[in-house]
Amino acid sequence: MINERNIKGSDTFAISVIHFINFLNDNRVFAIVIASILSEQMNKLVISFIDGIIFPIVNREIGGITFRVGIVIVNIIRFIIITLVVFALAHLSKKWFNNLENRNIGN
Repeated sequence: MINERNIKGSDTFAISVIHFINFLNDNRVFAIVIASILSEQMNKLVISFIDGIIFPIVNREIGGITFRVGIVIVNIIRFIIITLVVFALAHLSKKWFNNLENRNIGN
């Protein structure tokens, strides 16, 4: 946990930032944000799979089945990219918070 003992004088902004960061860490806000982003992307991926692959089979017309594989592939690529970006941001933010904590504990 980041503390405010290293703040000189009455720097209320710095103290407010420390309290805000502690609030985010204590309430696991980043985990909730990451989970909501990934669940939204997974929802888009499943919907595109159902609309592009499953529904054309179920609702086949007399003229044949028309698959929309391109949309499914685009959503798979989008899901992979967003997942990698979220992972990288989560990893960097965890490092940043750990560095802040170590800096405050060490002083």
